[in-house]
Amino acid sequence: MDVRHLALLRELADRGSVTAVAQATHRTPSAVSQQLRTTQRELRTPLVEPSGRGLRLTEAGRLLAEGGASVAAAVAQVQARWDEFQGEPSGTVSVGGGGGGAPRRGGGGFKKKNAPPTPKKRW
Repeated sequence: MDVRHLALLRELADRGSVTAVAQATHRTPSAVSQQLRTTQRELRTPLVEPSGRGLRLTEAGRLLAEGGASVAAAVAQVQARWDEFQGEPSGTVSVGGGGGGAPRRGGGGFKKKNAPPTPKKRW
């Protein structure tokens, strides 16, 4: 059993369609379908079944999707504890710019501390 297979089933349970999983995971729907077939073949159990024009998880698929959610939560918890142990901040970080986004004429930007002055251009 591969953790990536569990994550794929969790995504399908959360998003409800192969197309939505493909968009969320930056894959093609064909790649997602192929990964589902590979997972079913390796586990020798049907994990999805046709439902209208899409797919839905079987009981086995739901069980593994729930396991995938538990694994993801456990990995996130261990990562946060490790970051704390290492003295690294954890959580969401936002970075803002400011100043309108366009560079000023003449370069502007950041300069090294104690750097020699930039020579002026003579036209």
